Amino acid sequence: MVETMEETAQPIPNAQISVFRRDERGSIFIMECSTDEFGKTQRIELDAPDSSHSTDIHSLTRPYGQYDIHVAKEGYDTEVRNGVQIFAETDSTLTVIMQNSGVRSVSNTIDIGEHQLHEGGGCRSC
Repeated sequence: MVETMEETAQPIPNAQISVFRRDERGSIFIMECSTDEFGKTQRIELDAPDSSHSTDIHSLTRPYGQYDIHVAKEGYDTEVRNGVQIFAETDSTLTVIMQNSGVRSVSNTIDIGEHQLHEGGGCRSC
């Protein structure tokens, strides 16, 4: 689920949410939805590798799916979250605080780095 709000915690309804799956080829569009009157989307089903990869220190498979999330609404800066990590069998909420755009609209981007479970792939001390 994606939740949008202003700095004052006021929900932002009708924000457009675009979801892109990240893989070795880049970022691939997979879906679009919008927020309701409470600033929240419906539950979004996203693929992620089996959770066993997070407990196997020899696994070279990233134990989570990576997604890029774009949030847009007229009158607000576009918010981009690159590399959002989704684990299997886990419900998560991405809270996005949106800024009023003022005179000119900009894009605010946050890049999320690799999780410690996968930095460099597999166990470094093995």
